Amino acid sequence: MVQQDTKKDFKIFKEATNVFDDISVTYVVFGGIAVWAYGRKRKTKDIDILIEPNNANKALIGLLKAGWTTTRTDESWLFQARKESVQVDLIFQAKGDFALTKDILERAIDMEIEGFWFKVISPEDLVMIKIYALKEIRPADWYDAISVITGVNNKLDWEYIVQKSQKNPKRVLSFLLFAQTEIPSHFVPDWVLSHLITIVVPKAA
Repeated sequence: MVQQDTKKDFKIFKEATNVFDDISVTYVVFGGIAVWAYGRKRKTKDIDILIEPNNANKALIGLLKAGWTTTRTDESWLFQARKESVQVDLIFQAKGDFALTKDILERAIDMEIEGFWFKVISPEDLVMIKIYALKEIRPADWYDAISVITGVNNKLDWEYIVQKSQKNPKRVLSFLLFAQTEIPSHFVPDWVLSHLITIVVPKAA
């Protein structure tokens, strides 16, 4: 059962996205809430919003006017806002050079999470962002990605993932090989691994 404070957090998350809707800021929800939607339900006190760089100031000012405390944390990729115990991360350049593109926006899904509707990044784009986000202080990201792969029950668009893997096929291949050691191998199609191997090690073709 979801605890009451979690319900309150999601209500505040929704208040933030309502602000963006009201001021016509294009966005998708990703991060922990998107993982909650597709995969494991781990506790999160923040909401990650992927927005276009040219809307970053508009989004931050919108939250400020709505009563949030705001911070221009890093002009290159991140602004933040806080209300009560909840934090909003406005991200306009995610690790791996992910930005809010037309492809990501068009693939986003309107989903109900804990009684509230959000525009959520597609599971494929979420997996890709999680693959690139992994670093020493964030080991949970690959396990988040694994939970999404299993959570959508073999309904990932692997062709799209292969297409998006071209900028760093070694990292994607590393993750998928790791994933096959953690979950039943059928969740990661062998043809995807074979294709990436031929890119990473051309002589294997």
